Amino acid sequence: MVEEVSGSIPGIGELAVYDTALRIGARFGVEPRRVYLHAGTRKGAKALGLDGNRHALEMDEFPAPLRKLKAREVEDLLCIYEDRLEQDAPRKLLRCKV
Repeated sequence: MVEEVSGSIPGIGELAVYDTALRIGARFGVEPRRVYLHAGTRKGAKALGLDGNRHALEMDEFPAPLRKLKAREVEDLLCIYEDRLEQDAPRKLLRCKV
């Protein structure tokens, strides 16, 4: 719904749509169940060998250590550490303890 409403506003991209939807959901106590992809998360997902061309990824598609996190936390991780994931993934990630 946020994407539909904001689609005609210049400069509103995928990240702004995601952040807005996340905050609206938080207001009503609703958490995302999937990891929605935008520029940063897409790059991180591809670094893990996942299909970064999709709109969203299911939690069971991620390596086991990441499945212990909430979808929004995985989104944060993919976005914040996208460059490091490209260098280190998936070797180190598969060994980590979350």
